[in-house]
Amino acid sequence: MNELSIAIDRSEERAVVRLAGSAGSGSAKKLDRCVRELLVEHPAAVVIDLSGVTFIASTALALLAQLCRGLVAEGSRASITGASPRIREVITNARLESVLPLDEPSGATLESRRP
Repeated sequence: MNELSIAIDRSEERAVVRLAGSAGSGSAKKLDRCVRELLVEHPAAVVIDLSGVTFIASTALALLAQLCRGLVAEGSRASITGASPRIREVITNARLESVLPLDEPSGATLESRRP
């Protein structure tokens, strides 16, 4: 499995978190740092792009849920985009779709929404 990479693109309106690779338990520290950083920054909106994620463990799901809950508690918006059918299934089976709002149909990416 390939290691998780995290890229954050910030603008005045939102932060886009692009995850790629395997979000296994070995990537928890890296993802946790990202979550803590974003919760301190309090962006108005965060879009989490999962289009490059090949695997997601329960640890990563819990950290993403923590991020989304924290953002909503601070009055920010959070959404998940680009989740593959398999990743969407994992989120649904974990019953986290109310916490991890799936913004796009399967296979869509953030770029595919741009005019």
